[in-house]
Amino acid sequence: MTEMVRAEAVSFRYPEEDRPAAEGRRQVLHEICLQIRPGELVALVGANGSGKSTLARHLNALLPLQQGRLYVCGLDAADPRQWHALRQRCGMVFQDPDNQFVAGQVGEDVAFGLENFNWPAQKIAPRVAEVLTQVGLAGFAPRAIDTLSGGQKQRAALAAALAPGPQLIVLDEATAMLDPAGRQQVLDVLLRLRRQGTTLLLVTHLAAEAALADRVCLLSRGRVLAFAPPREVFADAALLAEAGVEAPLAGRLSHDLARAGLRLPFFPLQEAELAQAFCQARAQQAAAVPPAAAELPSAVSLSDAAPDNTAPEGAALPLTATAQRAGENMLETAVGKARADAAAENGTDDAPVLTLRQVVYRYPMPDSCCQPALDSVSVSFRRGEFAAIAGRTGCGKSTLLQIAAGLLPPQRGQVLCAGVPPVPGAPGMPAIVFQSAEQQLFAASVEEEIAFALRRLRLTAAERRARVRRALAAVGAPASWLPLSPFSLSGGEQRLVAIAAVLVMEPAILLLDEPTAGLDCRFRQQLLARLAALTANGVTVVMASHDMEALAEYASRLLLLDAGRLVFDLPIERAFANPDLLAAHGVAVGPAQAAASALRAAGCALPDGLLRYAQLHAAVLAAWTAGGEGGDVDALR
Repeated sequence: MTEMVRAEAVSFRYPEEDRPAAEGRRQVLHEICLQIRPGELVALVGANGSGKSTLARHLNALLPLQQGRLYVCGLDAADPRQWHALRQRCGMVFQDPDNQFVAGQVGEDVAFGLENFNWPAQKIAPRVAEVLTQVGLAGFAPRAIDTLSGGQKQRAALAAALAPGPQLIVLDEATAMLDPAGRQQVLDVLLRLRRQGTTLLLVTHLAAEAALADRVCLLSRGRVLAFAPPREVFADAALLAEAGVEAPLAGRLSHDLARAGLRLPFFPLQEAELAQAFCQARAQQAAAVPPAAAELPSAVSLSDAAPDNTAPEGAALPLTATAQRAGENMLETAVGKARADAAAENGTDDAPVLTLRQVVYRYPMPDSCCQPALDSVSVSFRRGEFAAIAGRTGCGKSTLLQIAAGLLPPQRGQVLCAGVPPVPGAPGMPAIVFQSAEQQLFAASVEEEIAFALRRLRLTAAERRARVRRALAAVGAPASWLPLSPFSLSGGEQRLVAIAAVLVMEPAILLLDEPTAGLDCRFRQQLLARLAALTANGVTVVMASHDMEALAEYASRLLLLDAGRLVFDLPIERAFANPDLLAAHGVAVGPAQAAASALRAAGCALPDGLLRYAQLHAAVLAAWTAGGEGGDVDALR
């Protein structure tokens, strides 16, 4: 077989697109043509609504082929007689793992596919144990699926896809809910599978993941803009801006340095490469060597991650744009963050608005000796602060938020909001955005979905419409979504609608569980900026997340949980001052801090405490100017 996947002019339009309410919506896929080779790891990237999940679902015939030709694992995806065999050869892990579970227990769910593919009964149990160990869930076979955390569910879904031994595995945002250690564990499994010959298609918004691929397929509005090695795709700032996609932080910094006049000798994808590129640029400046003479460093090996991602020998990769839009966004973020911090500091009251005292909660488990989800946790939140909760998958973050919202009663301890136990939905009580917020959607249109909670308020029709539009705008979504069915939107777009349906109530305390998971860079940035702006108006924001870049950029305080216990509760700068302590509890520093550490290790004089991208950008420019004795960068342009 010369190609694992071959798509020829594949086009697709959802039925909702033809309804009058959806006039003006473009069809989802436009004449997609691509080929994926056996054993290749391909990253499928693009903005929310670009068609990534739709294309992925075509590969194991979950969506019928409407136009074009599609061959997967040597089978014709248009032939229903081949679908059973195709689904055995092509495993799928959905964006929302709950959509693919068919059994109540983990082991039963993993075994389900094996039974349907007629595996011998005596081989099923050993295979289930093997794949659960592969994804870090050894011993979880008897666990009830509804007791798992979001990240654990994603790994259970991956185990079910791995069990039949498919030739091709399609993963739709499969690591979005995982902690750094869990994400790396899954990526290690995927890279090992690739070395063993399994073909992988990874749908992701995480540029650092896409950088590990052999090739990146960049989608925009249902069309393929590029299909090339990551270094080539991410080096093109104009192409990324057109698609609404970000490069990894090292690449983003390279684009912004070029805008400021500093041209690195090659385009970096990883923090270690960024440090080497900066050192080479400094050496070239000192020796007045043209940058085109530089070569990609041999010290940073991508042999296990992206073997084709090397620059042409003896030449630097070109930057085709100045990344002006990215630079402007970065400056706006820095200014907005400073304003939000100042407003929150000046407006925060000393009296807590939400308090948990010695809270204990234990989920019912087959093993009565299992540790509690929360174990004697005491914490208070004050008006107008942006607090973050971090910790490894299953540490108790979601449980803490649900108890704080009054959805779970503490088995021991006390929860008080404005001096009384929280009552869900009552005025002044905390509002919560769930980890899989899109699961709460039910209305026929986006407008009805967002307006539903307003029915209990005495508002005029005009006032309801105005609040609905404000809430939708707050998450960065256009008003053109209002007449659409929320189920016609992509997974990330559905998440925004669900968040808007909570924001429309204008809560004084907002609890969010992984709100940025599955969002592209534009929607993510707009949502986080809006949350920061809310704190300036006195709203208390508490966000649980594995998105350490978001926490470093916006949060003023970090609570670290591990095994249900509160490890520390510190201002964000102090919390990130000890990376080893964070790592010991399954949390990584943000990419800006990691890049700063790599640059310092390579000899770049940077100050301590660089947590945010704007700080890193300014410090690197200052270090270059100091090292260049006046900032002469003409030789690197």
